[in-house]
Amino acid sequence: MSVLEPSCFSCRLSTYCFPPGLDKDHLYLLDSLIDKQRLFHKNEYVYREKKDFTEIFIIRTGSVKTYNIANNGQIAITGFCYPGEILGMNAIAAKSYQENAVALDTVSVCALKYCEFVKLSNQFISFNQQLIKLMSEKLASQLITNHACSAESKIALFLLTISNKMKNYGTSGIDFSLSMSRDDIAKYLGLATETVSRILSKFKLRKILTCSNKAVHLQDILQLEILAAEATL
Repeated sequence: MSVLEPSCFSCRLSTYCFPPGLDKDHLYLLDSLIDKQRLFHKNEYVYREKKDFTEIFIIRTGSVKTYNIANNGQIAITGFCYPGEILGMNAIAAKSYQENAVALDTVSVCALKYCEFVKLSNQFISFNQQLIKLMSEKLASQLITNHACSAESKIALFLLTISNKMKNYGTSGIDFSLSMSRDDIAKYLGLATETVSRILSKFKLRKILTCSNKAVHLQDILQLEILAAEATL
């Protein structure tokens, strides 16, 4: 893990992370409360399950996988997080992190001590509103695994969810990289790895997308939306 000098003013996510309408003084205050920006390399942990909860994290660049390990040693993947998303909020009640968070590629995050976070929430009503918005978006993205729908629908919704996250970050929602493995996707969606590979190949034949290794290009968003509609009913 490396440490970088943080700055909200040079970050493209400042308008996404923080509520709109804040003046420069308030932005300077927010910037000063961020302890540091941290850089994690692939397979390094942002935090580990059951460790004491002291900070929340906002992803600036890269992607993070969150997962739990059951008593029998089985891994349950709980999500894939991208720039602008908050990590660690589900640790508030238990006061310990409820999952493992590991970098899927090179990841930079902003760390904010929870005590300072509470002060901000008490001081700015709009900060609470922005937090609720970000958390509701995270919950919505996790609903993919809770629906009893076809494997095609789950994968279509999964791809559209990542596409929307990329657009929120200000990059292409059409061309992006799947930083996680096919096996990780399968575990997250409750499918077999072979099923994920077969359906992606099927989507390629139907010209819904092209993919090479981890690079994905969405060719037919409308068809993906039609397939994904089943998963949102």
